[in-house]
Amino acid sequence: MRLLLSTLSLSTTVLCLVACSREPEAKRPPELEKSPAPACAEAPDATTAPRTSEPRPSTSTSSSSAEEHAGEWSPPVAGLRGRLVARLGKDNNARPQVRFSLELENVADSAAPIELAWDGFESMLKLAFEDATGKALPLMATGGNSLTGPPYWLYVPVSSAIHFDIAKEAYEYLPDGRALFRPLSFQALELPRERTSPPRVKATFGPSASSTLPKRGWQHILHIPAVSLF
Repeated sequence: MRLLLSTLSLSTTVLCLVACSREPEAKRPPELEKSPAPACAEAPDATTAPRTSEPRPSTSTSSSSAEEHAGEWSPPVAGLRGRLVARLGKDNNARPQVRFSLELENVADSAAPIELAWDGFESMLKLAFEDATGKALPLMATGGNSLTGPPYWLYVPVSSAIHFDIAKEAYEYLPDGRALFRPLSFQALELPRERTSPPRVKATFGPSASSTLPKRGWQHILHIPAVSLF
């Protein structure tokens, strides 16, 4: 009898020890049961950040801060029109500089592209200069070399415009202190030292009369309005 009671007492003690060794599960607060914890405390990247309507600073140079002067479009001729663009800035020596460009746009009703016999700007673009009142300014006689490739056919797609950089740095600074606007080797204007009245440049554009390409496609002349040089 005593042996049986001892065995029962030992079994009860073992069971108690096993039961006591199991810690009760910690219960989560009700608010954590309803909403999961955030996955990460790091700042959101560009793909996860919410979009806002507030303006943000831009590191790129806008057209207004770069003082881009765009001339008026010329009247269309046979579906093609053009304009001059002068984008003002600074060179590596912090001197005023200008990027001079031409834009051609196909505004024809036809779905076909406009075909141009392309011989280069020296023979296709004729510049003329004037002051702020419209008085003509003389071209400066210049010498030099002009690198041109062979002529080819250029196509302007319908409802499209093509942008050409005539000169990325059209201001030329001479050792004697003078400054020229010289986008083309043989067409230049001496700039006034006092920049109180900016000169303007206008142009005529058309196929070269001495082109070796067949006389087909667009064979007309554009009269492109003037744009201010500074």
